[in-house]
Parts: sequence; structure tokens; C-alpha cells
Amino acid sequence: MFPPIPLAFLLTTKMVESIRELPKFLSSYEITSTGGMNFARAPWNNPALNALIDMCKAMRKGVKNYGLVHGNGGIGEIQGVAILERMYNK
Repeated sequence: MFPPIPLAFLLTTKMVESIRELPKFLSSYEITSTGGMNFARAPWNNPALNALIDMCKAMRKGVKNYGLVHGNGGIGEIQGVAILERMYNK
């Protein structure tokens, strides 16, 4: 089960062209690490901040150079996106 707002985000941004493409995309990419507000159980758990922290941890451990965190105002009325780039110590 996936939260509906991130699925709508994938369609609106054309990351997937149709609903039929969602299963293949979701099997290839992790789209939620925290489960969002519904699975965190309350808005005061700050799911967007938790997702940002999880993404930073995952990028530090892994080999991915980019990450995206999508947050919404609970029922999708206000949305924000943060695109992260992994920086290497030189």
C-alpha cells in the first residue's frame, strides 16, 4: 500500500506516464521510507522532516548521488519537494 499523494505526484510530474506504469516503477524505486503521516500516526511526528533525515542517512550509506523528498500538508493541499545531491569530501 502506498500513500495516494506521492502516487499522484509521480503521475503529475510525468515520472510515470500512466497508472499502468506505477507497479513497475514502484518495484524499482523506494518511494517511502517513513510511510508518511498516515503510518507515522500523527502530524506532529513531522513525516517530511523524518523523511529528509532518512534520505540523508540512506545517501551517506549508499551509492546514490541524488534523492528527492516530497512533503504535503496532510491532505495534499500544500506540497513541497526537496532534491538532494550527495556531496563528497575532497
